Amino acid sequence: MAVSLGLVMRNRSAPIAALRAKVPPTLDLLAILPVKEIARWAKSRPCCDHHGEHWQSPSALPRERPCTPNPLLEGPKMAEFDRRSVLLGALSVVLTGSWPQSGNVAEFSTLRQVAQARGVEIGAFASLSQIEDKDFGNTIGQHFTLSANLLEEMEWDANPGFNVDDPGFSRLTTFLDRCQELSLRSRARQIYSKEALPWNAHLRADGSPKSRTELEQTLVKRAQQACRPLKGRNAIIQVIDEILADHEGGLRQDPFSDALGEEYIDILFHAAHEAAPDALLIYQEFGPEIHPEGWFKRKTKDYMALLERLRRRNVPITGAALGGFMHPDLVLRKQFFQHIEQLEYDIHITELTQIYGMRGEPKSDGFWPKSVKENDRIVADRYTRAFQFLCDLKRLREITFFAAIDGRNMVETGSLGIEPYSMARPGIFNRDWTPKPVYHLLTETVSKSKLRV
Repeated sequence: MAVSLGLVMRNRSAPIAALRAKVPPTLDLLAILPVKEIARWAKSRPCCDHHGEHWQSPSALPRERPCTPNPLLEGPKMAEFDRRSVLLGALSVVLTGSWPQSGNVAEFSTLRQVAQARGVEIGAFASLSQIEDKDFGNTIGQHFTLSANLLEEMEWDANPGFNVDDPGFSRLTTFLDRCQELSLRSRARQIYSKEALPWNAHLRADGSPKSRTELEQTLVKRAQQACRPLKGRNAIIQVIDEILADHEGGLRQDPFSDALGEEYIDILFHAAHEAAPDALLIYQEFGPEIHPEGWFKRKTKDYMALLERLRRRNVPITGAALGGFMHPDLVLRKQFFQHIEQLEYDIHITELTQIYGMRGEPKSDGFWPKSVKENDRIVADRYTRAFQFLCDLKRLREITFFAAIDGRNMVETGSLGIEPYSMARPGIFNRDWTPKPVYHLLTETVSKSKLRV
């Protein structure tokens, strides 16, 4: 008895048990699955890993929106995957809704491969000099799908552009071009944050305060200037960063929040969407994702309420972004993330890293590792548990490492106001570019996660 994938596809509404009954357990599926059916199935799958529930054929996409190809559509490159695994995996998706677990059928050697297969972004932070470096760039390009920029040029206070139409983002453009060379999606940060607010953004040239209308125009201009280089780049744009007070409640106070209240959030997102309509726009916060019921209880309550109000106002936010700086008390709450998903936000973990104790010298409370071996064990445990939790979320869109490579990251070297944690070894790669054991644990964890369909 011959059973083709075409039969299965035509009967997807039939009970799964009945379909399974039509497939003899000893049948050589490789011999009976028509290649044309596999090709037709593959073309119905996502053209890339970032279109979420709007997956479609490549011909239906806007021309200005480049994307990372689906490995099943890459023709000759299909040799990178075992053909039998792909064929059997296709049938598994149809019958069970998920790709076979690693070790059964499909095997992935890199995080990049498994991230593309699962429809999520796995990223790493990089400065321009780092991503232009041959070894650093090749490592990121081979193992990740996304790179988030560390560019002072993108900070508003470093590049205010008050008196010009285009303040220039040459370094950003170079970063984006390099990402394209490496087949990496880019995440640009950031348009607005209190820390990078120009001291005179709310003042006229003569030093007098701007009117409400002038403040609104200032925000629109800032969003337009920062997003213009990102249009057509298939970017993720971090529009606002950490706007809620940690413990006092409500918005952090600055001239724009004081004058406009929450409306300044709406203004920035609408302006960003108009300037770069192809981009995903995210709102970044820190704290609730790690300890929503403890230290950040008040902030978590304010955060959820704000997300609800923004959704009701139809603000064009595609994703809720959370930092993910993991202190010793790693506490991830399912209910917290499910609430975000119910509001129809994608979930981005944008700065995942392991930090011991509080900033400063090694502590005597046991949090600071006593050896490299102990350090690596703690890092592996924390990252693996975080991935096991996060990869089970229905709307996970991104996990990006803040410090992917040991000795080549801001956690250990310190910059942008961050004091160094020397010898923290927070990466999943050694300084010599070789993967640490945790890298393979994470690849396996993602390979066992749910397929995003």
